[in-house]
Amino acid sequence: MEYTFFYMSIIITWIVFLVIIKLRPPRLSHLIIGIASVGYSAIYDMVLGGHYKLYHYISTDVSLLYTAIASLLVYPPLYILYVLLLPTRKLWKLVYTIGWTIALLIYEFITLYFKTVVLTGWRVFPWSVVTYIATFGLMLIFNHLLKNTRDCYSQSPDCQ
Repeated sequence: MEYTFFYMSIIITWIVFLVIIKLRPPRLSHLIIGIASVGYSAIYDMVLGGHYKLYHYISTDVSLLYTAIASLLVYPPLYILYVLLLPTRKLWKLVYTIGWTIALLIYEFITLYFKTVVLTGWRVFPWSVVTYIATFGLMLIFNHLLKNTRDCYSQSPDCQ
């Protein structure tokens, strides 16, 4: 069941992602954040899950493979969607980020139920909450720094 849930969550994530980016195409800055999230999530999972053995994906003998798959196929579309749909007003950004944090906590509890993620020392409260807040804070910083980048992958005369 853990394998089924893992792959179904990837499929559902990508279906939602593709539908949303069809309706609201991402900018170059959003894609850069998605690429950066691959490294961020891989390092994070390798250190906490691999080195400190606080959790693993599915089982210890295949955890490295599923860490890599999640780092490539789960986290980037989520982080791209987070910044793509980010409101402009500060209060709404806060509400939006709290909503994402709650949604990911629910998702985390579902992964624990299906044993896609197995905790061996990690605690959802407070560490997952702190992690999500720090991660979204980092995404907000990246988004702010990249906000004014021009999307020069098109043939716009502004990109000369």
